[in-house]
Amino acid sequence: MTDEEPVDVIASKIHLLQRSRFTNLPLLPLLLLSDTNSSLTQNSLSTSKNYANPSTTFTMNSNIGLGKNKSSLTNYNHANNWSRLNNIYDTKECSSFRRLLMSYWCPRSINGAQMLLEESKSSYCFSTGIENLDNLLNGGLRTGEITEIIGKSATGKTQFCLSVCASVLRNYKTVSIVYLDTKGDFIADRLREYLKKQNFKHSNVPTNVATKDEYETFITRNNDDKQYLTRIRCCLVPTFGHLIDSLITIRMHIDKAQRHLHNISSPTEEFFSNCKLIIIDSLTIPFLTCMSALPQLAISQLALIISELQRISTLNHCAILVTNHAKSQFTSHTSLLPISIGCLGINWSSISNYRILFELSIKKTNIILCKLINNLKKINKQINNCKKHKYITETFWEFSI
Repeated sequence: MTDEEPVDVIASKIHLLQRSRFTNLPLLPLLLLSDTNSSLTQNSLSTSKNYANPSTTFTMNSNIGLGKNKSSLTNYNHANNWSRLNNIYDTKECSSFRRLLMSYWCPRSINGAQMLLEESKSSYCFSTGIENLDNLLNGGLRTGEITEIIGKSATGKTQFCLSVCASVLRNYKTVSIVYLDTKGDFIADRLREYLKKQNFKHSNVPTNVATKDEYETFITRNNDDKQYLTRIRCCLVPTFGHLIDSLITIRMHIDKAQRHLHNISSPTEEFFSNCKLIIIDSLTIPFLTCMSALPQLAISQLALIISELQRISTLNHCAILVTNHAKSQFTSHTSLLPISIGCLGINWSSISNYRILFELSIKKTNIILCKLINNLKKINKQINNCKKHKYITETFWEFSI
């Protein structure tokens, strides 16, 4: 056994030894047992045996007597276990078993280089496909973080989600995506168009490819879109019950795939073993029917969803992208522009690591006005090649998708 062994290997060795040599023995005394104080421990075991084995007679005269006899029988069983542990003289096997227990239960020190290496193995930073927005997000969508998009209808939230899907599928050959659709407007052909744009951006298209038909033939011949689309799965979740069930199912599939990472036998396990991005479009829709009529129900269900999202992002190292509708705008006293607020309330407001506000520009319809907020704290950052508009204390950026 070495200190570099994985935890699952150590656990399997512990179970094997426990079933073969140390059956039904308490593990804590064995863990505390050491070669230097073995005689002292054996004396304490003998003393505990004498104290734990009183002479009693099992009778059924009353309920009180029955309870006393049950406790005495329990003490007798524990005394047998202690005596069996006291009679183990194979110190080499005990020492090996104890080292395994200490490696599994006791905390082990790790240096900074190992921490960085382990983090780099399980962490990704996905590009959104928009360079200036990636700079605002410190590189893009990171695993272990929740990114929220707030905006009214027709501000480009779904369009942005599809653009992110196309960028991730194009740039990462093995990463898979789960797309949870609450509105029912996910269209595979629309995603395919974004994939074609990504392929066209990263391909050296000949200059003689001029017409639309020739362009599509060239792209289809050199890049098979079906291979990209097999790495994304869409699930319709119109209610918060469906959404919670889907998140729990996703988490269980990811846990199972990660436990059997070296023995993957099905396409489903392979898909969830590489699942690093989960998109929910939109999180507001399932709560529209009960926000005003049953607010307490909405709050409790939202708490369950928040718990599952945090577990998936933190424990399973997934990046979460969530869209949220904006409430009716109102004018702030400190700003000349109206401010958009998400519909999920204060319980959700502190959950996301990054919050992006989408608004349509007044001048052009194909330009999206974005404002980035990091946990209710506005970020003012100078970005090159990006239009910047400043209104007193708030800074907005314009991007075209």
